[in-house]
Amino acid sequence: MAKKIIDLTKFSLFAAKPVVKQAPETRQTESVLEEAVKEIHQEEPPKTAKPAPTSKPAAEEARVAMGRPSTRDRANTVRLSIDLPKPLAKQAKRRIIDLEMTMIEYVTQLIEKDLEG
Repeated sequence: MAKKIIDLTKFSLFAAKPVVKQAPETRQTESVLEEAVKEIHQEEPPKTAKPAPTSKPAAEEARVAMGRPSTRDRANTVRLSIDLPKPLAKQAKRRIIDLEMTMIEYVTQLIEKDLEG
């Protein structure tokens, strides 16, 4: 089979588009911009219905749900990080769920028991 002759003119790049700059008289003045900003940022914000108050703030509920009680004194605590084998971690989580505790409470209880004797 004979090689085909490739027409390289078909692969040329298109001509670059010219850059069009605005003329000075069509640019917006500062006063027009200030008026637009005032219109966007009205002095009186639109009134919206306030959500019903809850017993706990959402951030506190999220912390408690993640096992981080908000009542903890952060100045007098130390963060620990441990690596456990997956089967042991799963067993510990099941135990914690059965006891209705958090991981922090469970580990603290185990350390206190060990230190007592």
